[in-house]
Amino acid sequence: MLRIIILVGIRLYWLIPAKKRRKCIFNESCSIHVYKKAQENGFISGLKALKTRFKQCRSGYIFYTSPDKKEWCILVDQSIVPKDDIRQNYKEHV
Repeated sequence: MLRIIILVGIRLYWLIPAKKRRKCIFNESCSIHVYKKAQENGFISGLKALKTRFKQCRSGYIFYTSPDKKEWCILVDQSIVPKDDIRQNYKEHV
């Protein structure tokens, strides 16, 4: 039942107009990602997802193309994700 705390908290967050919320760099927004994790896997999984995304979702990332031509994004916390996971139009806001 603890997961309800996270789910309700995110639903309350969604009531804030999108223009006033922090922009997310990911295609699947941080709040949607955390909501799904908490809903599917419970409170602890939701907290872990929240902690990870909070560390990752900031400007300051760089794009890297590997020798095999795959494009990656190195995030502020030094984690590496596929470039396709980053919103295309976010680059304009960095």
